[in-house]
Amino acid sequence: MALDRINFVIYYSYCDENECKEAIFAEENREEEKKTQEHSSPEDRYYDQGYAWVVAVCAFVVTFMVSVNIVSFGVLLTEFALHFDLPFAQLSILAAIRMGFTYCSGIIAGTLVHRFGCRPVGILGLCCSAAGCLSAAFIDNFILLILTFGFLAGFGAGVLYVVPLVVISKFFKKKRVLATSVSSAGFSFGSVVFGLSGGFIIESVGWRYTLALMAMLNVQGLVAVFLFFDQIQPRKQTMVIKVIPDETMPEIEVKKAKKSACVSMMSKLNFMDVSLLKNRNFAVFALATLPTMSGTMAFYALGPNRAYIQGVSKVQSSFISAAVGSCSFIGRILSGVIGNRKIISSKLHFSLAVLAAGSIIALSTLAGAWLSLHMTFAAMFGIFFGNYEGIGPTVIVDILGLGKLSKALGWVQLARGLCAFVTLPLAGLLYDASGGYTVPFLAMSAFQISGGLLVLSLQLPCAKRHTSL
Repeated sequence: MALDRINFVIYYSYCDENECKEAIFAEENREEEKKTQEHSSPEDRYYDQGYAWVVAVCAFVVTFMVSVNIVSFGVLLTEFALHFDLPFAQLSILAAIRMGFTYCSGIIAGTLVHRFGCRPVGILGLCCSAAGCLSAAFIDNFILLILTFGFLAGFGAGVLYVVPLVVISKFFKKKRVLATSVSSAGFSFGSVVFGLSGGFIIESVGWRYTLALMAMLNVQGLVAVFLFFDQIQPRKQTMVIKVIPDETMPEIEVKKAKKSACVSMMSKLNFMDVSLLKNRNFAVFALATLPTMSGTMAFYALGPNRAYIQGVSKVQSSFISAAVGSCSFIGRILSGVIGNRKIISSKLHFSLAVLAAGSIIALSTLAGAWLSLHMTFAAMFGIFFGNYEGIGPTVIVDILGLGKLSKALGWVQLARGLCAFVTLPLAGLLYDASGGYTVPFLAMSAFQISGGLLVLSLQLPCAKRHTSL
């Protein structure tokens, strides 16, 4: 090393000024490369290349399963209404439980993924979803339908929603935004596939066999989930402390020691990390997420049934979900491109997309019996929906950091579930009271816009200065 420095000094003395600058710059680059190689970890070879893109494709497949589970409800709602012959206010209870549990289970899924990893939690979600759909295919009781297709299948779909987002963050660093957009495009692809084929399948084999086919599809998704694994991390030495009562140790101290050990164990299984809400920006974002899902509820859960009631055929009404899905694919890819180029901040990107989607929900009440107008408004909504869905995880990472993404997604999913529990029953009541879908969709538009304004408030200078409560 000393000889190299002597040679470098000798070279420096015999070269002109420009050559000396180039030599110094080259020497500094070599030293930085050596430092990078010394500090690089063995698991870095998995990031942004090779097997990471295999994981991205598998995440795309799992997200496709989530999409089929969510979009199918909007197509099947018309069949449930005809089969059970119930007022829409009661049917909206099934819609609220199904969509609510799909999103609320994310708070449990986030902690389970953080504790056990993506693969076992993904298997759990697929099994619950398959069991719920298969058991619902043999049911004639509305209460049992709520328990199986609402609770069980909804929980499975919610668990699956979190897994692809987290596994992408474990395998991508520089290209995380693009990889998230590509994997989340499975949601759009599933919407297109089931939106175009769901109506024909139900018309051909009935809603019971359709549920059985959905169960088979979820079982096949296990192949993709088995390819998920956590990055190789260095082993951490852990110290296990056992409380062994001593004859000289007072009984009160023994009880306190056992109690502290139990508290330590329960903290590992804490499903709600309340400390995340101490970050003011994340608290506002989580609160804003509650109304921002109103548009999704409007188009996916109620859109096909609205078109059918307004005069569109039952098969063609399912095309609305396909229009949302296909254009949301474009929106997700656009969000990845805009996010990678950093044209605007992630928060501003998210809020503008939400505001635009809320405005389109209000305009969609003008569609009437025209399928072309229903499809046009659904496509426009899909573009902006794909934008704020694709950039959402990036907003969370920008606020909290990558290490807290899984638990933060759980809070976001909880807020979305609460949105379903509030907006869908309210939409059912407004539908029965007004005799149509105009008032419910205008109410959901107002909810959506309020959420966009809340996220937009994070761009204010006071919000940037104060990040903790």
